[in-house]
Amino acid sequence: MVIYVCLCCHQVIGVEHWAVADPEVHTAPPEYMEDSSASPICRFAVGVMTYLIIYLLQRLFMVLVYERYIKNSIQDFVDICSLANISVFILALENYGFYIHGRSAHGFADTDMQTIMRQLQREEEDLCGHRGLLPGTDQQTFQMAIPLQLRSYYQKVMAPINSITLSTKRMSVAGPAALRSKVLSANMDRIIQAYHNMNKFLAAYLEHALKDLDYDVREKTFVESLLDIEFTEIFDKGILYTG
Repeated sequence: MVIYVCLCCHQVIGVEHWAVADPEVHTAPPEYMEDSSASPICRFAVGVMTYLIIYLLQRLFMVLVYERYIKNSIQDFVDICSLANISVFILALENYGFYIHGRSAHGFADTDMQTIMRQLQREEEDLCGHRGLLPGTDQQTFQMAIPLQLRSYYQKVMAPINSITLSTKRMSVAGPAALRSKVLSANMDRIIQAYHNMNKFLAAYLEHALKDLDYDVREKTFVESLLDIEFTEIFDKGILYTG
């Protein structure tokens, strides 16, 4: 989005003309400047300046106006996860993903509405623990870079489920629905056990309970946040980024 706005500013509004090596600044250059060539250094400086200004304006609008007074869909979903006592572990790429720490500050969520309202009241009055992953914090959403060992274990645990899913997909083309249901029913215990093992493993990983797998929590640097990239190489330790 920022890139498209930058292009609009440069090409439509005429900010690109600021890159001409001339002491005067024009968005529509006069005739005597039509033959002036743009300086590569000035062009780079104008591009960076435009990108930074638009990025900061967008962030300020989202944080101060849109998310506060209009809608914050991500935060609404995070609140639902906390009420349901469910954490979400998403692997968007091979070793990169997102984590929502939805563990309830009260330790349970299977209760009646009156108890839920009482729990929310206690949170509002700061009479209980915080929802955040780290003690005393409210940070629940993270970008994460995971080590190769974690991804390998994930693939190992999910292999039976992937095999069963592939078999049922093949049957959906050549076999009747009753046969597909029979295959799923016959392998239901394996599927449940695989998900149970994965849940226990991820919970142990997030609680720093694994000897060979661990992670650090840190903020992204300004450059990493600005460019939306990570400079840190991941080997034995994963990283959960808070910003």
